[in-house]
Formats: sequence, C-alpha cells, structure tokens
Amino acid sequence: MMNALTRQQVSLAQYSCNMFNVTVPANTDPESMLNPALWQLVAQPNNMSPGDEVRVIADDCSWVMRAIVSFRKGAQVHLRKESLTQLTATSFASDAVSDDRFIVEHRGPKGGWCVIDTKAENEDAMKVAKGLESREEAEAELKKLMAVA
Repeated sequence: MMNALTRQQVSLAQYSCNMFNVTVPANTDPESMLNPALWQLVAQPNNMSPGDEVRVIADDCSWVMRAIVSFRKGAQVHLRKESLTQLTATSFASDAVSDDRFIVEHRGPKGGWCVIDTKAENEDAMKVAKGLESREEAEAELKKLMAVA
C-alpha cells in the first residue's frame, strides 16, 4: 500500500510543468507530430522538459492531440501521444435557404465562420465566404448570396 502523499509531492501545474500549444495546418497528419526532428528548433529555447505537455491542434479545429515530453537532451525531444481527438465542424443548416447546398460552418480559430458550398468540386471553391466573426455574420452573407441567385 502506498503512503499518504506529502506536500512536496503536490504542486500547482503552473509551477511544475510547462504546457505548450502548437497550431499546425489542417492537412497535417497528427502522428507526424511525434517525429523528434520537428521539435529540434523549438525544444531548447522553450526549455521543453520531460513531463511537459504539448497540445497540437489543426488550424481548422479538425483534430487535437495531446502529448507528453518523454525525453529531451539538447535539441532532441521525444513525445508520447496521450490522446488524439477528431473534432467535427460546427455546422448549421441555414434558415436563409431551403435546400441543403449551402451550410454555415465554424472552421476553427484561423478559418472562422464560413459559408460552405457542399456541392463544390474542390476545397477552395467550397468556402463561399470565410473568416467571418460570428454565425450571424455568416448567415447575413448567405442571405446576400441567395438574393443574387
């Protein structure tokens, strides 16, 4: 049986480990983030240490991975994946249109609120309006679009 924990064993996380946040392009393979070579330029200046936490998120919020620094020597850093969560976009069928061709969707902190053409043939054509600050603003853009059609 384990002895009771002592005060020296417990500390606020802000004093005992670092937490790093990394935003990567949406098409990044989450597993590639475990490659030690990716971290060689940032490990030393950020003083990454074993036990530190790293949160990697795709810029469109399609996934988030949490990892722990398991080893560091100089610029060499090894991460162990704690979790990987695939996130789904926040989509809304719009009251502004009666068909399902256009949707209003939140595409993460970089993409913001967008009006998406679900029938578009490629990713670039999908985003009819992008980088909007609110759902209401996206709905207004959609109404303008439908008024023109």
